[in-house]
Amino acid sequence: NLYLALFTIISFLIYFACLLAMRQINGKLLLRLVLGWLISGTVALPLYLPSILLQLHHPLIRDYNNQVSITLQGVLTWSRHDSFSIGLVSWVLIGVTLAKLWIDRKKITKTWIYLIFLLIAIIGICAGLGPNVSLGHKLITDHNYFYTIPYHIVPGYKALRIPMRWFLLASLGVSVFVSYGAMWLLDLLKGKYKKLQYLFVAIFAAWIIFEQFPTPIKTYENYQIKDYPAYQWLASQPGDFAILELPIFPGTSRHANDIIEARRMFLSTYHWKKRVSGAITPYIPDQYVQNARVLNAVGDNPDALTLLKSWQVQYIIFIPGDFATLGWGDDVRDSTKQRLDTMKDLSRVGTFNDTTIYKIKY
Repeated sequence: NLYLALFTIISFLIYFACLLAMRQINGKLLLRLVLGWLISGTVALPLYLPSILLQLHHPLIRDYNNQVSITLQGVLTWSRHDSFSIGLVSWVLIGVTLAKLWIDRKKITKTWIYLIFLLIAIIGICAGLGPNVSLGHKLITDHNYFYTIPYHIVPGYKALRIPMRWFLLASLGVSVFVSYGAMWLLDLLKGKYKKLQYLFVAIFAAWIIFEQFPTPIKTYENYQIKDYPAYQWLASQPGDFAILELPIFPGTSRHANDIIEARRMFLSTYHWKKRVSGAITPYIPDQYVQNARVLNAVGDNPDALTLLKSWQVQYIIFIPGDFATLGWGDDVRDSTKQRLDTMKDLSRVGTFNDTTIYKIKY
């Protein structure tokens, strides 16, 4: 939500600044904008407040010198990789749009909105390059001010992890900007060539698909609650309580853990119980990692049960398949299961397919 908040606010600030520069704003419109943002902020505050308080008490600061930088060559030329780049069809439409805007330069009051989105695209590209800007193997500057200035002055910016996400904003800017040139080309085909408009759109759509086709896209299993009876049973249990799902990955930034957490979080939208685990970011408090190690040793480490009871955890969900996903051996899985089966503080609720649920005795 931090990325969404910052991108939204910065986008509207750019938009608002351009409105002022073009003298397209008056007192009535200003009042509507201010009231709209105040109401939206008030409604969204309950969602953002926990993150804000966490950042205030445990500020997360990432060194921008360690951020990944992208070369200009990779962004401005069509290349077969999975990062953002401006494709051939986009460059053609950018050229067409610039030509049309020059032709319509006396109609600036009607075309200024497209220039705003061009500005947004430029800012998005420059900010997404990261702290260093290079062309090929040549370093242009190691102080990209489009990245470093907001890093030092925008609240929360120091917690951002991947500057390349600015390219989402750049994509939006390019898309809206080139639409002006695309509409002009379509207008040229009106009349007896009207049917060619469909061919024109089809050619450009196929062109874009061809450009993007080499980009690797990872797909994953589609989860359905009917395939997980353990979570169906959990959803039927009354009360507001927490659960522990074993195993927990006691580390950060591992793709296997992301797969597990994606499934568990998705299924939590059915049972709506509080979850002890949930780390999918490479930057989480060290205490989480330490606690995860303790909880994985439940039955051997007495601190594990103490932690669970302090958090009012009611059930432990043992998922043997996730041990293999994490790359852990069968011996770790089997020893964990044996400890759970023999713990006096646990009662076995039942086994659902391969998932076993234990209830903690208080």
